[in-house]
Amino acid sequence: MVSLGIIYKSALLVITWQCMDCQQEEKHTVVKLGAKPCKFSEGQQEEKHAIVKRGAMPIHCYHKCPGGDDECYFDSNINDYRCKCPCRSQYCEYAEERCNNRGTCVPISGNTDFTCTNCISGWKGKQCHLIDCNSGVYCTNGGVCVDDVSSGTDYRCICKEGWTGKDCQFIDCSSPIRCMNGGQCHLQNGGKEFNCTCADGYLGENCQIDMCSPYKIADIVFVVDVSDSQAGTIFQKQKDFIKYFISQFPLGPLHFQFSLVVYAYKPHIIFYLNNTYDNDTIIDAVDHSYIPDDIRGATYTGKALAFVREKVLNKSYGLRSDLDRYVIILTDGMSSESQATVDDATLLHSSFPNIRIISIGTGEFVFHSGLLDVSGSRLNVFPLHGNDSVKSVLKSTMYGCERCKTAYSDVALAFDVTSFDYGELETMLKTAEVLIANLETEVNKSRVSLSKYVSRAERIFEFDQYIKSTEMIPQMYIHIHKRDTVMVGANYSTNPSNLSSVLHDIADTFQRNYDHARRKALVLFSQSKFNDHDDLAVKKLKDNDVTVIVVGIGLGADLDRMMQMSTSSFFTFIIGEDFNTPVDVIVSLLSTLEYPVCILS
Repeated sequence: MVSLGIIYKSALLVITWQCMDCQQEEKHTVVKLGAKPCKFSEGQQEEKHAIVKRGAMPIHCYHKCPGGDDECYFDSNINDYRCKCPCRSQYCEYAEERCNNRGTCVPISGNTDFTCTNCISGWKGKQCHLIDCNSGVYCTNGGVCVDDVSSGTDYRCICKEGWTGKDCQFIDCSSPIRCMNGGQCHLQNGGKEFNCTCADGYLGENCQIDMCSPYKIADIVFVVDVSDSQAGTIFQKQKDFIKYFISQFPLGPLHFQFSLVVYAYKPHIIFYLNNTYDNDTIIDAVDHSYIPDDIRGATYTGKALAFVREKVLNKSYGLRSDLDRYVIILTDGMSSESQATVDDATLLHSSFPNIRIISIGTGEFVFHSGLLDVSGSRLNVFPLHGNDSVKSVLKSTMYGCERCKTAYSDVALAFDVTSFDYGELETMLKTAEVLIANLETEVNKSRVSLSKYVSRAERIFEFDQYIKSTEMIPQMYIHIHKRDTVMVGANYSTNPSNLSSVLHDIADTFQRNYDHARRKALVLFSQSKFNDHDDLAVKKLKDNDVTVIVVGIGLGADLDRMMQMSTSSFFTFIIGEDFNTPVDVIVSLLSTLEYPVCILS
């Protein structure tokens, strides 16, 4: 509304009007030609501009237009004078405020409107007043920006697990992905960083690594020898071993997968890798597995390995890419076509670079050469007795098991010298040399003692007396003499030695050097028939958790008595050409004497 008052005084015409539709009153004084400028009283709050009518001199315009007097013009829409400032309001506020101080104001529509350009990152809209969620400014650490707050002028973040805060910029210590498995979360750097105090047995940035459980998944195939020499109670022991093995691993398409093949004359599949559903289902399938009549007969291990290579380790039957593969064969090591077995084992190795073949010795007699031929490594041969093979696979399938270490044994070597002839004793000494040379005998590793029996027990050196194998081996050859052996051709098989004295002495040595962290093993080189006193002495050793290994040579060895004395058939060795067993088969013991353990303290 405009109110008009006309006051005449001398030659001065004063016209005064008010803009009533403004938030802040603005007054303009219009001066005719020749009139004096209008003066305003001091302290007046409203803004006043002297505006020249048409034809008036610009010099008499006191409107203070940005850009000078030339920007002053009459706007008939409002019947008033105004400044040419489209990026400002009718009352000429600053352009930056029109764009919320976030962009550049640009006039449009013939200087009657404006828009904002070059909005700073995170903003958009005509006045740079709306949230731009696509800018990447908001919601860090993978959070999702949603601009549904205050009609788009504000935002909220949907944070990923483990993060919190307006922009997901802070660690969420209460999240289940932070410090897992009972670990304690501690915030640092104002909540932007953290560390974990892990519970015993776990490590990693988030305590995610269980040092005694598998973290690298794998596909595992069991191949079980069910030939005539492995049937009956042995097959049940094999199944019990497999069930225990499987029970140690999480099963399923995202975890471990297992397959089971039995073989004799030919192979037979029990279940494929993609039949793995859960532990209970698979263990039940193992428990109810049987030996089909049409596969019974001799042992064709090569055929079984070829079947695994061509059929079982196949994507059509569940094989997964880029994972470790294990073939665990349970057999006595004897094969009807030994060369074909070696060839097929070699082909299996070469067909899958990330494969490991593990041989488990089972049966009434174990042919160690056959186990080594199939596995291709002395460290991949294990007895059915114990769970070292399970521990080995657990360790090798772990992700970064810093506390998984190799444990060592105290190994007592004992020679029944008088039970051998010259040539046999020489072979036994070479066998012992191979074993000593392959043990890790540095400080805090495997310890070796050496004793002999001629007519009485004699200790050659104690545990820790020699640390290096290069010191032990010469001492063995110096103190064990061929002259102490029986005469060539003598009937020593009917004259048993009395070994009980040396066996009791070894038992006492173990007791004096007892270390609960070390496994104890006796390797007894003897060819004679053992007497009842020897049986009692060996029983004492076994009762004290000593693994008893008996080594003989050729057809002159009393195999039945050796197996009675040893801990199991796997720990009975007969060396020599008669059985096609060279001295280096003794390295099959390494997986028992030096074995993986997970240390939790």
